[in-house]
Amino acid sequence: MDADLPPGEIGWFELDKDFKSAEASKLSFHQVGVVELLQIAGVIGLKPKVEFLVTRPTRIEWSFELSADVQQAADKAVRHLQRLFPRRAA
Repeated sequence: MDADLPPGEIGWFELDKDFKSAEASKLSFHQVGVVELLQIAGVIGLKPKVEFLVTRPTRIEWSFELSADVQQAADKAVRHLQRLFPRRAA
Protein backbone atom coordinates (compact mmCIF):
# COMPACT_ATOMS: atom_id res chain seq x y z
CA MET A 1 0.00 0.00 0.00
CA ASP A 2 1.19 3.49 -0.75
CA ALA A 3 0.85 4.55 2.89
CA ASP A 4 2.77 6.80 5.23
CA LEU A 5 4.71 3.86 6.70
CA PRO A 6 8.38 2.94 6.69
CA PRO A 7 9.02 -0.16 4.55
CA GLY A 8 8.73 -3.29 6.69
CA GLU A 9 6.28 -1.76 9.15
CA ILE A 10 2.58 -2.62 9.31
CA GLY A 11 -0.43 -0.36 9.59
CA TRP A 12 -4.07 -1.03 10.46
CA PHE A 13 -7.06 1.04 9.44
CA GLU A 14 -10.73 0.54 8.78
CA LEU A 15 -13.21 2.11 6.42
CA ASP A 16 -16.31 3.84 7.70
CA LYS A 17 -19.82 2.55 6.93
CA ASP A 18 -19.73 4.32 3.56
CA PHE A 19 -16.36 2.72 2.73
CA LYS A 20 -14.46 5.98 3.05
CA SER A 21 -11.11 6.57 4.64
CA ALA A 22 -8.40 9.19 4.73
CA GLU A 23 -6.30 6.45 3.16
CA ALA A 24 -8.82 5.69 0.37
CA SER A 25 -6.64 7.00 -2.41
CA LYS A 26 -3.74 4.92 -1.09
CA LEU A 27 -5.38 1.54 -0.80
CA SER A 28 -3.52 -0.54 -3.33
CA PHE A 29 -0.78 -0.56 -5.92
CA HIS A 30 -3.01 -2.95 -7.86
CA GLN A 31 -5.17 -1.67 -10.70
CA VAL A 32 -8.32 -2.67 -8.79
CA GLY A 33 -10.04 0.08 -6.83
CA VAL A 34 -10.78 -1.65 -3.52
CA VAL A 35 -12.99 1.15 -2.18
CA GLU A 36 -14.90 1.35 -5.46
CA LEU A 37 -15.59 -2.40 -5.39
CA LEU A 38 -16.90 -2.11 -1.83
CA GLN A 39 -19.11 0.83 -2.78
CA ILE A 40 -20.57 -1.26 -5.61
CA ALA A 41 -21.23 -4.05 -3.11
CA GLY A 42 -23.15 -1.49 -1.05
CA VAL A 43 -25.44 -0.81 -3.99
CA ILE A 44 -26.65 -4.42 -3.80
CA GLY A 45 -27.06 -4.25 -0.04
CA LEU A 46 -23.75 -5.67 1.15
CA LYS A 47 -22.06 -3.54 3.82
CA PRO A 48 -19.29 -5.59 5.44
CA LYS A 49 -17.02 -4.17 8.11
CA VAL A 50 -13.71 -3.64 6.31
CA GLU A 51 -10.32 -3.39 7.96
CA PHE A 52 -6.91 -3.40 6.32
CA LEU A 53 -3.57 -4.64 7.64
CA VAL A 54 -1.03 -3.16 5.24
CA THR A 55 2.62 -2.50 4.54
CA ARG A 56 4.55 -0.38 2.07
CA PRO A 57 7.26 -1.99 -0.06
CA THR A 58 10.57 -0.28 -0.71
CA ARG A 59 10.01 -0.63 -4.46
CA ILE A 60 7.47 -2.15 -6.81
CA GLU A 61 8.63 -4.81 -9.20
CA TRP A 62 7.46 -8.20 -10.46
CA SER A 63 8.78 -11.09 -8.43
CA PHE A 64 7.79 -14.47 -7.06
CA GLU A 65 9.72 -13.72 -3.86
CA LEU A 66 8.95 -11.27 -1.07
CA SER A 67 11.49 -8.53 -0.53
CA ALA A 68 13.19 -8.47 2.89
CA ASP A 69 11.02 -5.50 3.97
CA VAL A 70 7.78 -7.14 2.90
CA GLN A 71 8.79 -10.47 4.51
CA GLN A 72 9.52 -8.59 7.76
CA ALA A 73 6.09 -6.93 7.57
CA ALA A 74 4.41 -10.27 6.81
CA ASP A 75 6.03 -11.83 9.89
CA LYS A 76 4.84 -8.88 12.03
CA ALA A 77 1.36 -9.16 10.54
CA VAL A 78 1.13 -12.86 11.42
CA ARG A 79 2.17 -12.18 15.03
CA HIS A 80 -0.31 -9.27 15.23
CA LEU A 81 -3.18 -11.39 13.91
CA GLN A 82 -2.28 -14.27 16.25
CA ARG A 83 -2.57 -11.85 19.20
CA LEU A 84 -5.92 -10.55 17.94
CA PHE A 85 -7.34 -13.99 17.18
CA PRO A 86 -5.78 -16.52 19.55
CA ARG A 87 -6.63 -20.16 19.02
CA ARG A 88 -9.38 -21.37 21.26
CA ALA A 89 -9.55 -24.86 22.73
CA ALA A 90 -12.46 -26.89 21.33
